[in-house]
Amino acid sequence: MLAEQVTNIVRVVLLWTEGVWNFDSRAHSNEALQAKVATPQLLLEATRRLDLGFAASRFPGGNETIFPLPDAANTLNLLPTEAFLLSRVEAGISVADLVSLSGLREFDAKQGLYGLTLAGFGSLTFLFAQAMAAGEPLARALCVLLTVFWTMRLAVMVFVFDVRPYLTNWFYRLGHQATNLVFIYLVAVYALTVWKGGK
Repeated sequence: MLAEQVTNIVRVVLLWTEGVWNFDSRAHSNEALQAKVATPQLLLEATRRLDLGFAASRFPGGNETIFPLPDAANTLNLLPTEAFLLSRVEAGISVADLVSLSGLREFDAKQGLYGLTLAGFGSLTFLFAQAMAAGEPLARALCVLLTVFWTMRLAVMVFVFDVRPYLTNWFYRLGHQATNLVFIYLVAVYALTVWKGGK
């Protein structure tokens, strides 16, 4: 029940794409709450509801290269468009080539790619946690990438988005704090893995 509530709150917060985000470190829940959230699937579902233009803007040049994630089709509940896009990625391929190959509208293809990218980050962490923590050069490089990605995502939430007009009840305020904690947690975990990996 709690996991479902947290998932619903965070799903709404992930849809905010403009405004200023403020974090108040003094705000705490009176109870110790723990909830297991299916992060890769949640990220994928949130991107499905994003504005197509915003999702497409995440791939501005078309020169970005997309690589397949093993077993993604088996671990995620994909829509037909997402499964179709994923089936076209057998090795590294540029976004522009994948959009052309897919036959989909550019915005639709890029929205699917954005969702698969976020879900891929989450899946890598869950499926290869031990390998990522081993401290090997490739694993450490991936953790550096994810640290930078989630740090930038947190910075955007803190310094760009202004969500105060939307925090109209305790449910949304709890979601606001939960999302802040998720982003801080991700930055801390990946940064710690870079620093301590293999030790």
